[in-house]
Amino acid sequence: MLGLFSSLVPSFLVSSLHQHDHAIAGSISAAIFAVATAVQVALRRITPGAALGAGLPILILGLGLVEAGLLGESLAIFLFGTAAGGAGVGLSFMGSTAVVNQIAPPERRAEVITAYFASGYCGMTIPVVAVGVAGQSIGTPARGFVLSNDACRRVARRRAQPLGRARARRGGAAHGRARLDDRQHRVAVGAA
Repeated sequence: MLGLFSSLVPSFLVSSLHQHDHAIAGSISAAIFAVATAVQVALRRITPGAALGAGLPILILGLGLVEAGLLGESLAIFLFGTAAGGAGVGLSFMGSTAVVNQIAPPERRAEVITAYFASGYCGMTIPVVAVGVAGQSIGTPARGFVLSNDACRRVARRRAQPLGRARARRGGAAHGRARLDDRQHRVAVGAA
């Protein structure tokens, strides 16, 4: 969603929502990041599982509203989607980063979190570039649909995989570091 807003939203605003003002495009692109940041600050004490459990469905809702706003040529619906998407991205990012930190062996935590961010950047840019190139032949509304559909598919696949099973397959549970103990997390967050 952040890749979409960083790169393609300005062209979507012009072609689907008929907004030609660069200040509006920049403000909307910045808004999703601002909402994501505000949500992370406001909800920093929730557990990673709760953040992911709430964030992923909110992200899907946001994508749906963004798509509905583009197809219906409604800036208001698009803005609601931006806010929901920002909240979903903020919660999902906060929760997933915490899980990665919890399951990574302490001596390899820097490597693991670096790989997490590198894969996140690839996941954020490669689909957007592909859709941008494909959009020259399929048109803007179809581009938005393809990107939103791909993101929803990824989120749904992640939601179908319980957190414990995913950790166990990666070997985190075998090391005894993969437990998401709510009380320990709240103590650690409270001390921060």
